[in-house]
Amino acid sequence: MRYLSLLLLLPVFACANRSSSSDIPRGKVIDTVTCAADATQSYAVYVPAGSGVMPVVYCFDSHGVGAMPVRKYKALADACGFILVGSNNSKNGNDYITGDHIWAALSADTRARLPIDTGRVYACGFSGGAKVASYLAILHPEIKSVILGGAALPDRAQVDNFDFDMTLLTGDGDMNMTDLVGLDRALDVTRTRHRILFFHGVHEWAPDSVMRIAFLGLQRSPTLSSAFRTRVEQDLAGQHFRLAEYDCRAAVSYLGVGWFAEMGAKIAADPAYQAEARHDSLALAREDAAKGVFAERLGNPDKVYWARTIDSLHHAGGAMAQRLTAFLSLEFYMYSTHFLNAGDNDAARYFVDLYTLDDPTNSEGWYLSAVLFKRAGLPDSAAAALKEAQRLGFNDAARVSRDGF
Repeated sequence: MRYLSLLLLLPVFACANRSSSSDIPRGKVIDTVTCAADATQSYAVYVPAGSGVMPVVYCFDSHGVGAMPVRKYKALADACGFILVGSNNSKNGNDYITGDHIWAALSADTRARLPIDTGRVYACGFSGGAKVASYLAILHPEIKSVILGGAALPDRAQVDNFDFDMTLLTGDGDMNMTDLVGLDRALDVTRTRHRILFFHGVHEWAPDSVMRIAFLGLQRSPTLSSAFRTRVEQDLAGQHFRLAEYDCRAAVSYLGVGWFAEMGAKIAADPAYQAEARHDSLALAREDAAKGVFAERLGNPDKVYWARTIDSLHHAGGAMAQRLTAFLSLEFYMYSTHFLNAGDNDAARYFVDLYTLDDPTNSEGWYLSAVLFKRAGLPDSAAAALKEAQRLGFNDAARVSRDGF
């Protein structure tokens, strides 16, 4: 297997193989467990009730909130008999070397304290956490499968014949959906076992119904067939022929040839499927072209253009407009934080205003606005923006304190 030259230079940490002497109670989510060998590292954990060793799914949240996926998928862990571990240190902004150090501490501590089946180790991540999960799987062969939501391979990684199994999850309104669809197609010409599962949603952790299939796939559960039959039937009932064909291919990747291979071929031969495929192909090309135009425009200040564009997207409706709105939200956020961190308050204010205009229910934009108002010596405006950020769910007390509010 070919690896990134960067990855080849990184140290590979040996994983502890000590027998478990768990001090972690079963059947209860623990939000913070501090690693014994490194007090700067911690994780959330859930061990289902029962006895004996169990498979483990290491979860990586883009914001470093390990308890979020652990609590969200606790019922699935009970149903499948999986231990869930969520890193509290892995988050967007870390470099990959830091990610590998986090894995070294996390892996060693959990293997020492939890009843882990070391032959069934999996990684799951969302957004930046998905890139961490795949990065670790490339480096560490003990990770047998990855579940990647909202993003996939680490930056600069090339599609290859990976030794690990890969499940891609994407909402139809996720700004990265087209990238994940493209990756799925690229993987078709490799020996990597893979599939893509869609859900109705945005850039977010997948709903339980979809993650359930991904979890069942890890254990090649006999209930996978009925779960996929239900999805295919629902797809066809809604005349979503492309989704039905994707789900048939996903089922084949798990279960091998059979009913789903035959059904997938039948769907692909249907004129209604072919018409939908042509329509989707043209639509995705238009979407990529729009992203290219937006990327060029970002370097040229033009509030009138952006106000008109954002208003048009908000009124357009549909999944493409939702994805393009989310794409702009991420771009405005990145530009805002870049200029804010550089101390260019005027440029930061321009992009923060666009951020809150494009994504008015995102608490981060309002918090950044509060920071800028504070810097400008406008305490009343800063307080109002902070209050709006908190109303929308902002609750990072440490950050508020650090920024001097």
